[in-house]
Amino acid sequence: MLRRARRHRGLAARRKMGFTPPVDDWLRADLAPLVQDTVLAPGAFVGEYVEPAVVARMFDEHRTRRANHRRVLWALLLLELWLRREQAHVARG
Repeated sequence: MLRRARRHRGLAARRKMGFTPPVDDWLRADLAPLVQDTVLAPGAFVGEYVEPAVVARMFDEHRTRRANHRRVLWALLLLELWLRREQAHVARG
C-alpha cells in the first residue's frame, strides 16, 4: 500500500482538475435525435424565443463540424425540455 502511495505522490501535489463532459459529441451523435424531436420539432416551445430556421442551421453546422454550437444547442435543448415539463405540470393542474 505504501508503494502505491509513493507512485502516486505527484497526483496529490497536482492542482485539482475538472471534467468537461463531451456535450459537443453527444449533440452530434447520441442526442441528435432528441434535439430533432424536441428543439427542431414543429411547435417547439423555444420557437417562441428563437428563429427555428437559425437553430436548424446551427444544428446542421454543428453536426457537420463546420462550427461548434454546443453551448447554444445544449441550452436550447435544456430549455425546451424544461418548458415541456412545466407545460405538462400546468396542464395537470
